[in-house]
Amino acid sequence: MSRTSEALLSVTIVLLAPVLVACQQQDGEAAPRLRDRPDLIPPRAEYSEPDEQENPLRVVLEIDQAGRVWHGGEVWQDPDEDGASRERIRALLRRLRAEPERTTRTERVHGRPFTLVNDPILLRADRHTPWYCIGQLMFDCSQPDIAFWKIELGFSETGEYRSGSPTKVPAYLPRDSELPFEEIEEIEEAEEIEEIEAGGGQQVGVVGGQSRETARTSEPVEFISLRIVCDDYGTQSVREVGDESEPSAAFDLSDHDVHWEVGPVRLAAIDDLREHLAKLAKDPASRDPEGKLRAVVIEAGPDCTYGDVAVTLDATHAAGLSRVHFGGGGPGRRGEGRRR
Repeated sequence: MSRTSEALLSVTIVLLAPVLVACQQQDGEAAPRLRDRPDLIPPRAEYSEPDEQENPLRVVLEIDQAGRVWHGGEVWQDPDEDGASRERIRALLRRLRAEPERTTRTERVHGRPFTLVNDPILLRADRHTPWYCIGQLMFDCSQPDIAFWKIELGFSETGEYRSGSPTKVPAYLPRDSELPFEEIEEIEEAEEIEEIEAGGGQQVGVVGGQSRETARTSEPVEFISLRIVCDDYGTQSVREVGDESEPSAAFDLSDHDVHWEVGPVRLAAIDDLREHLAKLAKDPASRDPEGKLRAVVIEAGPDCTYGDVAVTLDATHAAGLSRVHFGGGGPGRRGEGRRR
């Protein structure tokens, strides 16, 4: 695993105009409903960095395979009980933000001053956790009355059970952006866009305000469209952890199958995706008027997992396409990852 500064990825969330409207806050805070600990095996991400964080102020949130959000061994968001409401987890985040030991800073976000929490928040998830659930939690963290901007995505050095060291991809909210809101909002059905860039320094945005469908058919493209499509969710089986005294409540997926669509090109294997992206990076049409490689927009569809996104990120970075946005997504056909 490369640990050079060039290989490090940082993630930022581009806030859309509705996010800048203060959320209504409710008095009181619902109590957590379960007491246990999720059984997580985070995916491996080749282009992540070692997680050597010892900051006692760092908040850790864990998202299990059913989309439940855990903190301190307790569940603070449960799709089965909370439905579409995000108030319980947002109430927890507001409480964590208000802790007296928190450090904050004031930054300009799209030209407006906001007080951001300067302490990191780590999001850990299982390799089979639906990506949609992770994106929802990142969106919760981005709310202006919460504003944890130093988000970190947790991965694993090996992707195996209790093996190897934890790794992470630093994730940050943007402090300022040159991209006008009206251009972002013209993207079809967009709710939020997350950004990834290599090494830091460059601000990335969707150029030209095209819809995704228009961008897939026009030449030269304004951005590179990369969709992850789940062909077969697969079969769930109880996770074998090699210790009968610790039976696992989690599952593993077998025969989980996805394919990728880069514009009109369908790619069935990850090696084919890597090869195609490498060729695309050499195509002059993949560069903007300033000669920079265009950003990739990854759309992970229903039933796509955290592991699917991890291997896709590695493929884009290996090809030199390190400017990546996320768009689209949605709950799976079987709900938000709960067992069948």
